Formats: sequence, structure tokens, C-alpha cells
Amino acid sequence: MKTAAFVPFWSEGKSCLLSYPPDADISIVEGGILRQVVAVMEGPVLTGGASFTYTIKVLQGDALN
Repeated sequence: MKTAAFVPFWSEGKSCLLSYPPDADISIVEGGILRQVVAVMEGPVLTGGASFTYTIKVLQGDALN
């Protein structure tokens, strides 16, 4: 599915992603140390028809040093 076709799923329908935002398990390896973060993906922005970015809300773990 092309990114532009996915965008309407974020805000349309009874079970849309706006009402039930997806969460993600993010693994970060820095300096040989693994850090894991569980985050909710919110506030999607489509740029140029192909780049889809999110703001994340960290639920568990630490995304920053």
C-alpha cells in the first residue's frame, strides 16, 4: 500500500488510528548498549506524498541519554 493511500486510515472509521493510536517497540543500539522503548505513535504528518512521520509518547523505557 502506498503511504498516501494509508493516510485516511488514521482518521476515518469507528476504529481509526486517531482513536486507537498504534504503539511500537523501538530498539536503539548506541555504544554497544541496547535500549528498548515502548511508545505510542501520534500526530502523523505526510510530507511530499511519501514521507510519513510521527510524534511518539514514550510509555516505557528511555529514548534519551
